[in-house]
Amino acid sequence: MPANAPAASGPGDVVAASPVRVRRAVGSRARRSRPWTWWTWCLVVGAFVAAFPLLMILFFPGGSCDPAHASEPNVGARLRQLARAIDAWETRFGAYPPSRLAAGAAEGPEATPFRVQPPNSNNEGIEALYLALDRADLLPPEAEFCTTNTDADALAGPEPSQSLLEFCDPWGHPLVYFVAADYADALRDPPTYVTEVGEAVLALPRLDPTRAVRRPRSYQLFSMGIDGQPNTDDDVSLEDDGSVSGGPSMRGGCGG
Repeated sequence: MPANAPAASGPGDVVAASPVRVRRAVGSRARRSRPWTWWTWCLVVGAFVAAFPLLMILFFPGGSCDPAHASEPNVGARLRQLARAIDAWETRFGAYPPSRLAAGAAEGPEATPFRVQPPNSNNEGIEALYLALDRADLLPPEAEFCTTNTDADALAGPEPSQSLLEFCDPWGHPLVYFVAADYADALRDPPTYVTEVGEAVLALPRLDPTRAVRRPRSYQLFSMGIDGQPNTDDDVSLEDDGSVSGGPSMRGGCGG
């Protein structure tokens, strides 16, 4: 028996544990139950803050209507998302969504016309598109992050009024939408769009260099660009092949 081991005096006696082993056991339990320090919390919060922008890009590639985060690539992603929803609408109803509220959109091309309060035709094309996709349950998942109501109107009716929303670009301006059947009327009598700063502008269907209307058998969907002026060089538009053209860094011309 080691010299420092306590001797047992009888069968029922308890041998005391070594003081060194007791201290080690207590220290081990303390290390296992030690709470997070402020430095640990700082590391966790810092990692989340660093990853948040990447998560937003992955789940909401179209960006937001915040001008501080605007860019042409964000506009292109948003136009392509809407194009997929428009194509799904066309597959279901056999025609592209209307660009006039009078055409209706609740049940397809033959729906009852919508009424607006206060009465106006501002932003009509993109408002009609929003309603068409909304009533058909085809809104893109990111829709709530990229809508505006620059003309502050709503649907009229017996039920509580519903804001008449517009899809917007990252600069906060409503997107411009025309279906092919409305090109001729829009060229004769251009519709009014209200920009993010409240300026009323006239938007025309886009023309190619020969002055022929682009996308003659389908629809046009484009952003007025950072300046909020339609049919200028910084417009960003969707092309037939699904590509995006225009804007300061994506020259493609928009005619008009």
